[in-house]
Amino acid sequence: MDLRGHGDSDWSGADNYEFDDYVADVLATIAQVGEPALLIGASMGGHIAMIAAARFPDRVSALALADVTPWVDEDKGDEIRNAMRQARHGFASVEEAARMVDTMRGTPSQDDISGLRRHMRTGPDGRFYWRWDPAMLADEHLRHGGEGGLLVTEARRLTRPVLLMLAEHSTVTDPAQASAFKAAVPWLQTVTIEGAGHMVTGDLNDTYAEHILVFANTLDTPHPREKPHR
Repeated sequence: MDLRGHGDSDWSGADNYEFDDYVADVLATIAQVGEPALLIGASMGGHIAMIAAARFPDRVSALALADVTPWVDEDKGDEIRNAMRQARHGFASVEEAARMVDTMRGTPSQDDISGLRRHMRTGPDGRFYWRWDPAMLADEHLRHGGEGGLLVTEARRLTRPVLLMLAEHSTVTDPAQASAFKAAVPWLQTVTIEGAGHMVTGDLNDTYAEHILVFANTLDTPHPREKPHR
């Protein structure tokens, strides 16, 4: 699914891009599915999935996180956010956008960057723009999760099976963060995705799919339904 303000989903005219707003969207989607879901999220989507799983364990069967932990290095996060904020001015070409993606990912571009084009729109000025709402990048929407302690607090409430997939060349996660996560959630499973950098727009997800399928196929019978944490 595309979160609000992303891709094919509508933008919020009222700039409602708080974590609670995203979690509400996830819960509405699960309600349409009609049964507890295995949530899979990368980067900010992983944080949103984690909060949903922690607060509403009766709606979530398990959680798989791609290169994201509750412990956020806000300085590294700001490097990515600032690059994305610069992107609001658009790009002269898809190749120029690919160079920005390289910076965020921490690994060289794939030979074929044509997949990036479908994540972009052409503005009236002929420049290329990402298909997301720049308003979602406001610090008040993002920084309180890490520095404010929200993500760590919610992680310690997790009760469902959790898979953490760490990118070998990640620019935002490190072994110390993974160890802290394991200490907070002892049943956490971890795997390193060799050759991968931080997952960003246009990346191929195939390298993660194999590990997600193994995780999904080894899950125990769903836990008894629990009251959601409010």
